[in-house]
Amino acid sequence: MPNTTLFTLVRHGETDWNRAGIIQGSTDIPLNELGRDQARRAAGVLGFHDCTSIVSSTMDRAKETAAIIAGELSLPLGAAVAELCEQTFGEAEGSDWASFAERFPDGPAGQESAHEVRGRALDSLRAIADTHAEETTANVVVVTHGGVIKALTGHPDLAGHDFGGPAANGSITRLALHDGRLCGGHQLSGATACDAMAATA
Repeated sequence: MPNTTLFTLVRHGETDWNRAGIIQGSTDIPLNELGRDQARRAAGVLGFHDCTSIVSSTMDRAKETAAIIAGELSLPLGAAVAELCEQTFGEAEGSDWASFAERFPDGPAGQESAHEVRGRALDSLRAIADTHAEETTANVVVVTHGGVIKALTGHPDLAGHDFGGPAANGSITRLALHDGRLCGGHQLSGATACDAMAATA
């Protein structure tokens, strides 16, 4: 019987490299204080909905964000998932976004494609969904990264859905996976997220 799993994607909180406009990719940069506050605020938004569990990528900035949310909401924190890590930007990591196009007009050596990111991330969501197949309602919080969220929301199955632009630090994006396929979603962020979720609680 086909199953639907709701995934609530949270982009990790801010790091110092985010603030400075530096490309992180696979470089493991920790949260700063604003990032920790963003995680707490995301938990406040998620409190309007019945989230059942939480997982994250294996990167420190995602794991700490997930731990803060899990603590605030008393959610079981699952094992970190490597396939949910940020897109790798190869030789561009550590340089600034402002000069990215000029310095790497053909893309940096070692950069992972959006297609590759989407494939591994979607496979991980399917695997997570399989572990919740016996549940009537599963709403799994997934703390991940901007490149992963962009790749997933750009899937052809989600054409026509409005995700409101790039996912900011601490933002929340919802996706539904039905019988292994993405079948809908939308982005919530900040005060708008609180208002929208309160209205549907």
